[in-house]
Amino acid sequence: MATISSAGVGSGLDINSLVAQLVAAERAPAANRLTRQESSIRVELSAFGQFRNALSAFDTALDKLSNSETLDGRSGESSDEDVFSVTTQSGAALGRFSVQVEQLAQAHRLASTTPYTSVDDAVGYGTLELNLGGDSFSVEIDAAAQSLAEVRDAINNAADNPGVRATILNTDAGAILQLSSDRTGADSEIQLSSSGGDGELNTLIANLGQTQAHQEAIAYVDGYQVTSSSNTLDGVLQGVSINLNEARPGEVFELNVSRDDSAAVEVIKEFVNTYNSFVDQAKSLGGYNADTEVAGTLNGDSILRGATNQLRQALTRSYGENGEFLSAFGIELDVDGRLSFDEGELSATLNDDFGKLRDFLSGEDGFVASLQGITGGYVDDDGIIGGRVDSLNQRLDRIEERNEALDARMERIEARYLAQFSALDVMLAQLQQTSSYLSQQLASLPGVANQE
Repeated sequence: MATISSAGVGSGLDINSLVAQLVAAERAPAANRLTRQESSIRVELSAFGQFRNALSAFDTALDKLSNSETLDGRSGESSDEDVFSVTTQSGAALGRFSVQVEQLAQAHRLASTTPYTSVDDAVGYGTLELNLGGDSFSVEIDAAAQSLAEVRDAINNAADNPGVRATILNTDAGAILQLSSDRTGADSEIQLSSSGGDGELNTLIANLGQTQAHQEAIAYVDGYQVTSSSNTLDGVLQGVSINLNEARPGEVFELNVSRDDSAAVEVIKEFVNTYNSFVDQAKSLGGYNADTEVAGTLNGDSILRGATNQLRQALTRSYGENGEFLSAFGIELDVDGRLSFDEGELSATLNDDFGKLRDFLSGEDGFVASLQGITGGYVDDDGIIGGRVDSLNQRLDRIEERNEALDARMERIEARYLAQFSALDVMLAQLQQTSSYLSQQLASLPGVANQE
């Protein structure tokens, strides 16, 4: 007797759909539990990411507090910037100084005394040797490329050219080759010679005359002469660069170097703002809203609570040899845990005694090092937050493994259900065939007739 192998043919049932529903029903409790666990972990990971970012921003602000060049700012002012301008560095000498600019440094310059007919005039070939303030280089002039323009290009394109610039001036009288230095002072002197070739390069050299002599810059600072090969005087005053723009022999001008606390104020303001942002983020993640009865994701978490408590305690301690508190610089810790900032009080303190702030902030046991010891312990790659994040990611990996195991188990269950229902289907088909056969046999027995 033939058997029926197509699921549902014998029974008329949709076995595939029935098996799928049974498997789904059996899978749902475990799958839903794993989904809830994964969702909860991902929410926690996101919360720790926000917390870490806020703490890292505060740590960066602390870095800026440790930069003395930013905090100990200087501002330089010239009484006439047409004569000289000033740039200053942190820690520059404070005070008022007189400046007198006698002469500016000049670069050496040579030019053709007799103009050439055009840039295409042949001027000779061979080796052209140039010296700039003791730095020499050679240029090979080929017989096939000996025009005035090609000589200019050969000089400018020389790989070891230390700073000689060749140009051609097209004037009413003709083409003039000009050589100038990108240096000033004695180091800018240009000297030329030639060798080999047709000897005509010597004529080119002999035709060059000095149009500007090199000279040193001469200035007087508080009456003392200063000579420089450039028009920038560095090191005359500590941390001050004086840029000479125009010579005014005999005239005296004033240079004023004063404190510039604007950068320090901005850095401290950023420190206050980033700490307050951190506090707000911590409250959002770890707080509880009594009105909505909703708790933050990290409500009660030991890491968040530990970081906020440690920082709050560190902010209320004294630092430095004199045992100063934050309040000495116009910064107060309010009852809500946030910092408030009095810019005027800070500026007055910086102006009166910058050393007090430097002593407060610096040192192994200073304010910055103490707070960064706390923040670093949390935000560094091997810090406390990183350890919690690693642990949460490991839990996600285990959930993924459990999902894979669940998939494999459901496949086995599905195969078992299909086998069982297929066997039932075959059995029903066989019973139907048997029933049909018996009905036929009974109908053919003697004495059995249809009743109308």
